[in-house]
Amino acid sequence: MPSRIAKNYLWYVRIPRFLRISHNTKILTLRTCAYLLLTSLLIGTIGYKYIEGYTVGNALYMSVITISTVGFGEIRPMSPMGRLFTSGFVIVNLAITAIFVSTLTQHLRDGGIVFKLRNYLMKEEITNLSNHVIVCGAGRYGREIIDQLEDSEEQVLLIERDQSHIDQLTERHPRLLYILADATNDEALLQAGILKAKTLMVTLGDDSDNAFTVLSARQVCNRREASIPPLNIIARVYKAENRAKLMRVGADHVIQPEQIGSFYMATLVKKPSAVEFFTSLASGESAEVGFEEIPYKKLPATLQGKSLLDMDLRRKTGVSVVAMRYPDGHYVVNPDPTSKLVKGTSLIALGDAEQLKKLSSIIG
Repeated sequence: MPSRIAKNYLWYVRIPRFLRISHNTKILTLRTCAYLLLTSLLIGTIGYKYIEGYTVGNALYMSVITISTVGFGEIRPMSPMGRLFTSGFVIVNLAITAIFVSTLTQHLRDGGIVFKLRNYLMKEEITNLSNHVIVCGAGRYGREIIDQLEDSEEQVLLIERDQSHIDQLTERHPRLLYILADATNDEALLQAGILKAKTLMVTLGDDSDNAFTVLSARQVCNRREASIPPLNIIARVYKAENRAKLMRVGADHVIQPEQIGSFYMATLVKKPSAVEFFTSLASGESAEVGFEEIPYKKLPATLQGKSLLDMDLRRKTGVSVVAMRYPDGHYVVNPDPTSKLVKGTSLIALGDAEQLKKLSSIIG
């Protein structure tokens, strides 16, 4: 069993392109070579036993030293038939040994063994994932999403059917977990640990594929344990008229990047400073100020059910609660201090790095 260090670090060793396996490589497998060696050993043992009258142990010994060509002496002088058998046995095994060494060398050169070890360790880590983010599709937007999430502390897993897209991402993010599969397939979603994931992001190249993946994910998630929070599904849409369809099949949020981009550009004309300020907060570019979302379930029991006034976060940490999100999805900006936190509520707090650090220490 690989050590903990191997599980956590060895699998993401990057294999250089010139060492990767070519699917057109025509070589015997290591398993076939091993069968050839074992068959040869069996034939040699049987031959020495019946030709020279050796015991099974002595016959096996003679076969091993003959195959390995170590040059040890014979157990006793051989008969003419035994010498003839040995001569043929040596010639045949020289060929088998040459094939075995050639195959092993080519596997090492092509990265086959490293590749298989890497895949084994990565699959094991994927099996142990929980509370992670699954990204379906590594197109233009999928790659950007992964770049953003990899810069945070989120654990990301990619499902992509194009190996070239995976290669591009693993060049930048060597530790990226991925599955080479079609995200519309239920088996791929299960293999990605959707039953324990917290978020599914669907960014495939077609609205119908996105809708089918969302529908499959919702059906598969019927098997989730009751103790695990519902899966949050975020899907991309290309055509505005398909937005309602994606919501109907189970998406929690449907994003049309082109619409967001046009809104952003238009707002920059009217309120450039405000847009740049909030963009820097959202992207993490500003080291001096930031915001934090605090879900009700993450609050300690001593704070749950209290009002903002009773929580007194401004005095304790210096942060300002700029908004509250209620269970029905609507937001209240600059909430009244008497507003109480109920189950499903989230707080949006604004502050500098030191203030947010104090906030984290309070909410754990």
